Amino acid sequence: MSADPHQQALIKAARRLGIETIYDGDPSQSPCDRVIYRTRERSVTIVEGCIYPGLTPQVDALCADKHRTKSVFRQCGIPSPRSIQLDRNAADLQQQLETFWADAPSGSQVVCKPTLGTNGEGVTMGLRDIESLYTAIQRAASDTLVIEEQADGYDLRLQVIGDRVVAACIREPAYVTGDGHSSIGQLMADRDRSIQTQNPQNRLLVNDETLQLLEKAGMTVDDCPAAGEKVTVKQVANIGQGGMAIDVTDTLHERYQAWVDCLAHSLPLDIFGLDLISPNPQADPKENHTVALEVNAQPQWLHHTFSERKQHDIPKLILEYLLQL
Repeated sequence: MSADPHQQALIKAARRLGIETIYDGDPSQSPCDRVIYRTRERSVTIVEGCIYPGLTPQVDALCADKHRTKSVFRQCGIPSPRSIQLDRNAADLQQQLETFWADAPSGSQVVCKPTLGTNGEGVTMGLRDIESLYTAIQRAASDTLVIEEQADGYDLRLQVIGDRVVAACIREPAYVTGDGHSSIGQLMADRDRSIQTQNPQNRLLVNDETLQLLEKAGMTVDDCPAAGEKVTVKQVANIGQGGMAIDVTDTLHERYQAWVDCLAHSLPLDIFGLDLISPNPQADPKENHTVALEVNAQPQWLHHTFSERKQHDIPKLILEYLLQL
């Protein structure tokens, strides 16, 4: 049995739909994540639950590079935040930062993130001056980084299958809600266990980011928040780090589909996730300063199956699309 939770969800959906599953590879290897899904007429191989036949190495590399992806956004007329890519070991690093900062609007915040990266790892947000930005760069785990103006709004994820937006959610940074007697550390541990029942790859753990956020709020992990008190424990709105997914599919503005149509044909790619920052997903993104951040060519989609307000049977939709059921 595959160890990948996305593959497991696909296998369960295949059984419901009467689709044959064949494990492709050496069963002694763990995990065995190549699975063939077969009907009488067609078959398709899916790797690790998120790698589909339409994904080429070239497109995968393009989407993984957050800086190069912006060229596709420009081609499609999709706004994205002003940014630069730099090498933290460059001799003129300080000059590049000063030039970038000089062009930023007064009061702006910036984000420092690896050019290649997933699950929000290595991302530092809310940098308000060049000194804090320089410190974030020096602490980064990657040498090649993207420095980007931080946009205001909701973290919006669109799931695309067959050129169509099938699910959309806004993602909130991880938080815990006090019960009047449990410490923040205990509440995080409880939330972590709950998260792992939904997707074992996701975790909510105390780290430096958590401690810094709590310190700014005048709290520690040993404090016991009042009943109903909401305490934010992560800065990045990432599901892999315990974020909350709130479904907005039914109220999403129609222009997002036009953006997806262009991206799907320009890349080309038929199954992907699109990450944006939107002040209001219900409004026209062209008019409310929505910006695109990145395209996920190997999108994790389990959060759409347990999101708040509405859940989606994404594995069923993927198999129906790939096998033309």
